Amino acid sequence: MNYTNNINVLLLVMRLGTRTRVYLEEIINDAKVLDDCVVTQLIHIEYYTNNSEIYISHIDHEYIFYSYDEFDIRQKDFSQKGSARKRIKTFKIDDSGMPLIAGGNILLLNTILECYFVKPYLLNGFIRELMVKS
Repeated sequence: MNYTNNINVLLLVMRLGTRTRVYLEEIINDAKVLDDCVVTQLIHIEYYTNNSEIYISHIDHEYIFYSYDEFDIRQKDFSQKGSARKRIKTFKIDDSGMPLIAGGNILLLNTILECYFVKPYLLNGFIRELMVKS
């Protein structure tokens, strides 16, 4: 398990057998506040490699709602969960074999991150590392 806390992005990588789970949570310094809670975004990805190619088998995106106290703890402890409100899942794809790099050299994961995250460029290093390791 690897854990990186880059001022604005929480990245948790877990390798389980042939599959790898990645949790990317955008926790920005000027996080969005909604009524009585702080809102962050999480993208959960599961991927595998086959013949040196990376395939995404699962991906989902959700908004997470933290109370102010939970959010303060979350900034120091990745195991802190947000429970101020029910999570909102915007999409989920299961049992897939989407290539990380689609036709025309389109980086699928980067495209998704750019659509949702406020600062997707903070994850470019992780994506590059992922491609080199495969």
